[in-house]
Amino acid sequence: MTTADKGLAVIERLASDDLCERLSWGAAQGRPTRLSDEEIKTLGNKLSLIYRIAHSLNADASCAYVHANWRKEIDELYQKYKEGE
Repeated sequence: MTTADKGLAVIERLASDDLCERLSWGAAQGRPTRLSDEEIKTLGNKLSLIYRIAHSLNADASCAYVHANWRKEIDELYQKYKEGE
């Protein structure tokens, strides 16, 4: 499995938990979802991680070559999620 495939798997895992499902369902029905401060922080962390995954795998990004540590994080998260299944 390539690092890009692992990145997509991690993003899917991040976006398919109960919190994201609740937000998605609310958006689909046109109803706002109230969030606690902790949920807002969690979502911010998820968005930051999704950005790091996408940016580090985008070969067209001018600085993608310097983000080996972010690609390593993808492999580590993929393993963590895979072991948790």
